[in-house]
Amino acid sequence: MKKMSNVIAFATLILILVAPCAQAFEEPASGSFGYEVYDFVINSVFSGAIGVTIAMLIFAYGIYWIIRSQVFGAITCLIAAIFFFKLKDIVISLGVDLPNGLF
Repeated sequence: MKKMSNVIAFATLILILVAPCAQAFEEPASGSFGYEVYDFVINSVFSGAIGVTIAMLIFAYGIYWIIRSQVFGAITCLIAAIFFFKLKDIVISLGVDLPNGLF
């Protein structure tokens, strides 16, 4: 048991030392290929009609799991649907510095 607590203490120390080096997700530079892919995926696919359709289908599948009385499947589907609806807020909260008017 003492060996296990030593391992946990060592892992905690490493995490404390490495945590200041953590970097937030950043938007790719404008004009690069990465920015074009990012802009297409976030604005056109996930935030557009395709993303809303996917979220509604996942929500309907969650209702299907509720009808079957499968709580775990229903909860995971409903959480995934909420993630699709709130994708813009989630991306912004990850540390992306978005230019004005992008969302």
